[in-house]
Amino acid sequence: MPPWLEQAAAQLLTTLGPQADLLDRQPEALTAALQWLGQQGWLALKVPIEWGGKGLNEAEYGWFREQLARCSGALAFLQAQHQTAAALIASGDNDNLKTQYLPAIARGDRQLGIAFSHLRRADDPPIEGRAVAGGWEITGTAPWVTGVGHFPEAVLAVPTAAGVLFGIVPLTAVESGDRNIQPQPPMVLGAMNATHTAAVTFDRWLIPEAAVIGLKPIDWIQQLDRRNALQGVYFALGCTQAALDRLTVLFQEKRLLTIAVAHDTLRREFDQLRQQVYGRPIDKPYAQKLQLRAQAIALMGRATQVALVAQGGRGILATNPAYRLQGEASIFATSGQTPDILAATLGAIVGKSPMAID
Repeated sequence: MPPWLEQAAAQLLTTLGPQADLLDRQPEALTAALQWLGQQGWLALKVPIEWGGKGLNEAEYGWFREQLARCSGALAFLQAQHQTAAALIASGDNDNLKTQYLPAIARGDRQLGIAFSHLRRADDPPIEGRAVAGGWEITGTAPWVTGVGHFPEAVLAVPTAAGVLFGIVPLTAVESGDRNIQPQPPMVLGAMNATHTAAVTFDRWLIPEAAVIGLKPIDWIQQLDRRNALQGVYFALGCTQAALDRLTVLFQEKRLLTIAVAHDTLRREFDQLRQQVYGRPIDKPYAQKLQLRAQAIALMGRATQVALVAQGGRGILATNPAYRLQGEASIFATSGQTPDILAATLGAIVGKSPMAID
């Protein structure tokens, strides 16, 4: 692991940790924190070194996400949208876009969102595209876009007859003749409202060829979900660490042995699970990835619940850290969910073996 990563973890804790509640509620503070990450050079972690990025592998990037989620769930979730968009540009077919975007991303001068979760609705796609002169015409709604108001642009994935199209679009209201983009008001979520998640509607919007990243197979999202089945585990580990941190604070305040015992019990389980996640083999079988992710989600749920109970009545205040952690856990537990992940997670939570996965 690069030495700077451990130094980054310490910086995240001291700089962002005290701001976690503020970042969850105030979009302006969250935008400033995102920009701070860019100034540190931490918004191009998956971009190859030759394009100015850090070139981290999946385990290293996962470790960073874990540390960030420990400090701020909202910022961890928001920056993940940008990191994914940057990686898609870097792995795309459009070298002009790489030259235009990647160095600026590495400097922290440019951020983008991402919109592709709707691809999981293969039977009833809410948005579609067709080839037209000069590019691709897009009509429909991307129902779940995080970062509206934070990101001026986004990488949009659209099913077409030729495959899944990836292109860059504005993430603001735009009218151009009979073509327009209209973001809806941000949804009211149980947590992370400052991330501004909203539906965005496109009416005959033209993505010109110059803004096209490339085409992928129509089952791209299903392939990605299998490869990345472990990815959600890092957010869960970070959120669990934050709950353990909260229990440490509560023990110092209340000096109750029961809180210390609960902390130590959860900590042992956390350490064992974390060792399995980062241990070899790095390229784990699909079924093992599902199992580890499910166990991490179940542990996160228990740890955040324990932190809330240990807090007592004040834990139900919307401004209380334990309450925020429960909200973060609910988002991390369900983000990027597939039927296989759902089955494994429910099995881990209720103590039953999940359905057999090939």
